[in-house]
Amino acid sequence: MLHQGQFTWICPNCALPNFSDSFFDSSDCSYSNLFDSLSDIDNSELDEANDGSSNATTHPARLESTQTKEQHTAKPKHEVKSKLKKRKFNIMTINCQGLKGKQRQKYLASIFDTEKPDVVMGQESKLDGSYTDSEVFPEGYLVKRKDRDANGGGVFIAYKDNIVVNEVKGVGIDSELVMFKPPSRDTTPILSLEKDLEKIFKQEHVPKVILTGDFNLPSIDWGTYSLDDNPQYGLAVNEAMLDLVNKFNLERKVLEPTRLDNILDLILTTVPECVKDVMVIPGMSDHEAVTAECDTNIQTNKKKPRAVHIYRKANIEGIEKELNEFSQDFFASNKSRSTSENWDHFKATLECVMTNHIPTKTISGRWNLPWMNDDLKRLMKKRRRRYDAWKKYGLKTDLDEYNQLKKEVNSTLKVAHNDYVKNMFVDKTENQTDNPAKKLWGYVKSLKMDKIGIPSLVCGNKLFSQAKQKAEVFFATIQICLHY
Repeated sequence: MLHQGQFTWICPNCALPNFSDSFFDSSDCSYSNLFDSLSDIDNSELDEANDGSSNATTHPARLESTQTKEQHTAKPKHEVKSKLKKRKFNIMTINCQGLKGKQRQKYLASIFDTEKPDVVMGQESKLDGSYTDSEVFPEGYLVKRKDRDANGGGVFIAYKDNIVVNEVKGVGIDSELVMFKPPSRDTTPILSLEKDLEKIFKQEHVPKVILTGDFNLPSIDWGTYSLDDNPQYGLAVNEAMLDLVNKFNLERKVLEPTRLDNILDLILTTVPECVKDVMVIPGMSDHEAVTAECDTNIQTNKKKPRAVHIYRKANIEGIEKELNEFSQDFFASNKSRSTSENWDHFKATLECVMTNHIPTKTISGRWNLPWMNDDLKRLMKKRRRRYDAWKKYGLKTDLDEYNQLKKEVNSTLKVAHNDYVKNMFVDKTENQTDNPAKKLWGYVKSLKMDKIGIPSLVCGNKLFSQAKQKAEVFFATIQICLHY
């Protein structure tokens, strides 16, 4: 075990540590790679990155930042490409009012499925460490959480698993980012947020900041950036918030009330021209949710559709015949080849046999909530139309109908989910192609197993997000460690 520097965590896959900033402060980080490159990335970039003060670190983030084009100069040439491109980037901020119950979790999943946000910033998750991400959040998203306890508070950022994210280090220690300010006179969360933003704005490149959350400050008039005569929660906390907005030149984008007649849930940004189509939509608490489209450069890992074999349709007789013929030749000649050559020969033959006798199908990797049937989708659209009518005309009849549809959606969602699980136990018929037992255990596994992987690595102020790139960085780290 190495003792120079402080380890943040140990990788569960390879048992390699994530090193602290102090580890390489006085170290010579030059190295030579004795083996063939694992990727097409130019190793000179890693050499330049390890200049005696840099290190390879991973980031279990609480505050995610979209990286600019100048910050990502490494462009891998292999098939699975990480692209930095400008496109519509959908975000959502939502007050969850607790995600401990299964019904609450299914309700959140239905919102994800309907709105299809790229990134969701959530507040008041009320989770603790006993809840895994896969138990709470739908498939297709990775999650960074800052739990408080099971009774209140807690924030998270859920983002689609093809988006490359990177933590802004050293922020969110005394505040919950995404922002959640408890309804009180305490100025600590606002002052802590101010310190965090100061660190972010000290970066070499001017950051594009989109700050979202539940600020719980109803006495601020966001149209004029002024206060009521007798502000709720006192003058100090309200003035601290206005000072923060002015100091960092943040512009608010939410124009409609998000709870009763108050704008409590905000989107504040330094690039207002990039944040468009801001909408207040039905939420899952006494706060409404807010969605927006952002035109900005984001880095994504584009995954190509992959082919999978359909083993139940395999030509077993053809496979046995070819493998029997191959085995006779293989055992007769294997001593004339090295172990590596024997493996290559065996692998190539096996792949050829599979290609010849097992059909394949292409999987796109898209994911949809399996119990979201057409009836439920129509009911949710009807609820949305009634909500929009109430917001536009303010009629009590529209509000009453919306509240009734809200209850109906909740109960229908529960029935749809229960029917989906119940159908897994139905006996398989002759016309049924799916295996109920396989579907059932796949469903159970999805509820209990979190995705384990290596997050993006930063080395010498460069972000490495591809698997082969990260392997290069880890290998460089091992080479450095061998010198000590």
